[in-house]
Amino acid sequence: MKKIVLLVLILMAAMGSLFAQGLWVDGTYTANGTTFDNGWKNTVTVVVKGGYIVDAHFDAIPEAAGTYKYLRSVQGEYGMFQRGGAQSPWYVQADVAVAELLKVQDPANLARNQSAVDAISGVSITIMPHYVLVQQALRSARR
Repeated sequence: MKKIVLLVLILMAAMGSLFAQGLWVDGTYTANGTTFDNGWKNTVTVVVKGGYIVDAHFDAIPEAAGTYKYLRSVQGEYGMFQRGGAQSPWYVQADVAVAELLKVQDPANLARNQSAVDAISGVSITIMPHYVLVQQALRSARR
């Protein structure tokens, strides 16, 4: 009986350490969209440490060359906020969406449920394609 209890305790400890490691294999992962939409092709970079997503960057590559969307927004050159009446600049909303990803940890939980994305307070930009790209970037990184 003592051997069975010991075996169960060892298995529980092993399972606990497995789950403590997080969902992902450590590394830096990227994915780019395949087409341009309204002059931009989405791109993401995801950093995993200790099995957890610890950082991500959502951006977009310009079709007509030049500065990427995130930097253009930071510099006030992407006018959806200044001239378009958006609630906040693109980069601020992208950072809020990244924070939600860091909290949830599994992009599938955000990408499969459109209402989950709609529920992110402070985000009104089309962010779903970035979550789909995060899924693609992490496709081979699941533990």
